[in-house]
Amino acid sequence: PTFQTLISCLGGRYQGRSLLLVFDTLGLLADFVGEPIAQGRLSSIYIPPLLQLWDGMAANDATDRAIIPLLECIASIALVSKANYQPFALDTFDKAMCMIEQVQLALATQDEIGDEDADPVICATDVLDGLVEGMQQNFGTLVASSSRYGAYFLNVLVALTQHEISGVRMSGFAVIGDLAVHCPSVLEPALPQLLRSAVDNLDSHHPTVSNNAVWSIGEICVRCRGNPAPLEPIVPDFVQKASGILMGNGFNPHNQGSSMWGLAE
Repeated sequence: PTFQTLISCLGGRYQGRSLLLVFDTLGLLADFVGEPIAQGRLSSIYIPPLLQLWDGMAANDATDRAIIPLLECIASIALVSKANYQPFALDTFDKAMCMIEQVQLALATQDEIGDEDADPVICATDVLDGLVEGMQQNFGTLVASSSRYGAYFLNVLVALTQHEISGVRMSGFAVIGDLAVHCPSVLEPALPQLLRSAVDNLDSHHPTVSNNAVWSIGEICVRCRGNPAPLEPIVPDFVQKASGILMGNGFNPHNQGSSMWGLAE
């Protein structure tokens, strides 16, 4: 009854802030209830209407910030639902990839891009990350099953880690790190590019990006145990940059510039 009541609010009955509250409620339920939120028939009650609403909102304007709370809600549900999200996983994957594609094309026509302009890309990437954490070792099968975007997934992931907006790069490295943990085989064809991009993003001026980048490198290193060949090209640059982070080189203790602190502080 709870989910049926919430979903009944999506049919045009609620708009604006009221609709955002419905998304927040569903996301919080997912965060606090966990996997049982998708057991049995529950998922069929509320997930299809959410995906249908995503279609409608994206078709109207993929760059509309009103879609962001919906994507955050879906990301939370996909993450905690685990295998129970399987019936909706492919549709969600394709929608997230399409959202990234549409918004990127729209941004390409702008002379200047602000951080907020890329928020729909960040949230769509977070949906992909939710699928990675939820589907875990089955994510590779999911990617391969997408006739529309499966072949381009790694190219898109590499592009995300090289994006001009730091928040996009941060979310991209979160996906890489979680893939290294749950489904490392997906990363193998693009490991050289992804590792190089991660090292390039060890930047004191963007600590959140740097944190995710170095974490993703660490998770890949764990999976390369016994086969260090993929890591060898990045070792000199990684050691140099990581040493600077550990020693605090270039960091201002008076919070001017980077907020990352090294051992020197």
